[in-house]
Amino acid sequence: MALRRAAALPVIFLGAAFTFLGGLTRRALLGVMASNAALPAQALPGSPRFAGKYEDPSSGCLREIAPSGAGVIVRGADGEDCGKTWEAKGRRGRGSPDTLRGDQLQIDFSSKGGPPDVVVTWEPGEISGLRFPEGQFWKRLR
Repeated sequence: MALRRAAALPVIFLGAAFTFLGGLTRRALLGVMASNAALPAQALPGSPRFAGKYEDPSSGCLREIAPSGAGVIVRGADGEDCGKTWEAKGRRGRGSPDTLRGDQLQIDFSSKGGPPDVVVTWEPGEISGLRFPEGQFWKRLR
């Protein structure tokens, strides 16, 4: 079914401006929409690359990072048999003008007696994970 002729009616969809002119069919419009949807999405700060489970070699216990609104929640356990659980809040970097880059998290470990503003950096690679300022590395588990 063809769309009715319209006098250059602009519509914004998926960041691209389309102008409907007579003769544009629904099939053509859906084809354009599908081709835009197939484009790879740019990874946003705090995207799933941060979310997941991590191995902390200094404690031998697991850590988990989960998105929480504009920030993240870091959950872990310490102590004998990893029995003492804790939770820390953090925020994702947004890039300029934010002081954190898009590949960084700032985590507040004060709830477990640690520093309130630890900045960790995502390290991609065959073994990817989070690098701490003092050099510690949490390996992301797949």
